[in-house]
Amino acid sequence: MMSSSTVFCLVFAPAVWAVPESLVFLKGVQVGEIANTPPIADPKVEADTRMLSGFVMVVLVMGCLAGSYMYRDRICDTPRNALFANCCVLLYTVLTISADIIMQLLHQQDGGKAYKFHPAVMVFLAEFGKLVLNGGLAIVDHKNTKLCSPNDFLTTLKLMTLPAVCFITLNLLRYHALASADLGEYRVFRSFDVVVVAVLWCVAFKKTLKVTQVVGVGLVTLSCISLAFGSAFASSTAVRGWQTAVVLAMAFISSLGMVTNEMGLRGLPHLSLFTQNCSLYLLTCSLNFIYILAVVPLGSVFDGLDRMAMVLLCVEVVLGMCVACVLKYADAIVKQLATGWITPLEPLIGHWFVGTPLTPISVFCTLLAGLGNVIYRMEPASAKESLK
Repeated sequence: MMSSSTVFCLVFAPAVWAVPESLVFLKGVQVGEIANTPPIADPKVEADTRMLSGFVMVVLVMGCLAGSYMYRDRICDTPRNALFANCCVLLYTVLTISADIIMQLLHQQDGGKAYKFHPAVMVFLAEFGKLVLNGGLAIVDHKNTKLCSPNDFLTTLKLMTLPAVCFITLNLLRYHALASADLGEYRVFRSFDVVVVAVLWCVAFKKTLKVTQVVGVGLVTLSCISLAFGSAFASSTAVRGWQTAVVLAMAFISSLGMVTNEMGLRGLPHLSLFTQNCSLYLLTCSLNFIYILAVVPLGSVFDGLDRMAMVLLCVEVVLGMCVACVLKYADAIVKQLATGWITPLEPLIGHWFVGTPLTPISVFCTLLAGLGNVIYRMEPASAKESLK
């Protein structure tokens, strides 16, 4: 049976070589340009770009279906908890892409100048929604909730302090990064978090990277370098320095938050997920409330919260629950599997909704980063044989 990387290469390789010639040197569209600029003026280039976007999206869906067919037996034999975590990974993929695109649409409402609302308020409302949701579920699951003693809850609060700081910082940076982000650049450099996760995984859990994991880390790193230097070579425009630095900082903060959050969830395994989440979101709400008091005028706290903003809040609440389920029932590495699909898909979908510019360099780098994430998670042949 072919490995997952072989299928990935056979299915995705044509997407890189099928790029129309008119897209090789796009006129008027530069990598690093603000994502909410007007669409490409040249009708022929726009048609070719949309054809490329649609083609690669179809190829990615075919790759997903092929991978599911290859591993159908293992999927059927997967334990219920692990299967639930895998479903959460799939939902996480859909919700992450949706949230990022909605954020850019909200930023475009005011002509691309600024959000109509205060990002800090949106983050607080999302965290408060997660706290209310998990509090309600903890009440429903009262039998397991009773197992948490006051000392256990205080211990959990201590374990969740660092993850809370990481997630609040990450969520605030995310609004500012996506305000002027090219989704292609954003996703390639965000995929660097798999490299950080690998390092933290080795340091925190004393794990040794396998050959496939080293190769995957190398490909993700290569995709970041290729985008940084390749865009300057092909379009004479380098990626933006400070925006790239912000996204790379987000990759580190996200990875640190996931690993420490997993350590907190597994620190007291007898506690229910809802109880542990309540401690986390209690901290994030408290920290974010202090931040709002410091930077947001009280008279304009709820300004700009329209219907689309409420949709984003709902997406963020469910997204946070998905991440918690994956970290509880799987590990931080499994959550990163979604990056293999989010990285190439988000810029392609973003092109249709928010006008994300596509170039051969950006498409190639997103596919390369996605391939690196897939290879990173491959099981060695010896491990597969031992499962038979």
